[in-house]
Amino acid sequence: FELPNGSAIHSVTFTPDGMSALYAGNMGRAFRRSLFTKKVVTTYGEVQESNIRCCRVSGDGKRVFLGRAGNPGVIDVYRTSTGRKIKSLRLHGWDVTGVAPSYDGKELLSSSQDGEAILWNVETACTLYRENVKSAIRSIALDKQGRWGYAGCENGIVVIIDCENHKLYQRRHIHKDHVHGLVCTGDGRQLFSVGSDRQLHFSNAPQLHKVQSVQCHSNYATALATSADGSYVATGGHDGTVAWWSLDW
Repeated sequence: FELPNGSAIHSVTFTPDGMSALYAGNMGRAFRRSLFTKKVVTTYGEVQESNIRCCRVSGDGKRVFLGRAGNPGVIDVYRTSTGRKIKSLRLHGWDVTGVAPSYDGKELLSSSQDGEAILWNVETACTLYRENVKSAIRSIALDKQGRWGYAGCENGIVVIIDCENHKLYQRRHIHKDHVHGLVCTGDGRQLFSVGSDRQLHFSNAPQLHKVQSVQCHSNYATALATSADGSYVATGGHDGTVAWWSLDW
């Protein structure tokens, strides 16, 4: 499907049950759409609010996290079923570029345009770990186990963060330009990434040795999500389209 009036999609994700997809961008709101009826089920946010740079759903499906552009960057937390806002968090000094919640939504790994990745407690807003990767971060991912975090940077590098031991593990040059989307499979063994080079990459985790790549959009690839069973992924592009990919390679 396509959005009207040239709206750009900045982020797309699936609900854990695989029944619907969320997408958001420069509209100020996020939308949850049924993959079967193709109709919008729930809307999050208001039109007059700032652009949404990223959206994710907690593994238990109960919370939606939206990262917004601005100074400071704001993270809004909503109930998935009703669209009611639970809280707004202001922990980053600039645009929030990535949000990666833990399974229960009680912890969150987030990133910002200023190069900071923060692991924090959602309920108390306490910082558990903070890392500045010395480059603007465009996307962030956390595996289901909460062991490994990944920060996609504007120079094409993916920084691997050891969240358990609170340290930077490695850096890998995956894309030719900005890394706009990162997502782990459920077992944490693979990582998908998309970037300004219009490529969808598939790598083994956590070492990130590239397995396969394919051109996914006619313009920048700006968003990425995987289904709960890891059988397919969705990509969003600056061309205003969302594409589904079957992982049969």
